[in-house]
Amino acid sequence: MNLKIIIVRFILFFAIAFLVSVAVGFLWNIVFHGVTKIDWNTSVRFGLVLGIIFAFIGSRRIKT
Repeated sequence: MNLKIIIVRFILFFAIAFLVSVAVGFLWNIVFHGVTKIDWNTSVRFGLVLGIIFAFIGSRRIKT
């Protein structure tokens, strides 16, 4: 396992998951609650968890 590739994948997946969860949470609050509020805690947690999981899965994939 190359540590540099794992770190780059983690940052990439973290950013994607973070931005998607921010957008979904923001739109959810606008549509259903009528409030323009972003839940940063949930967005960071989703980003961290999904970033770690997807980076680990990508590094463990068997090269064919």
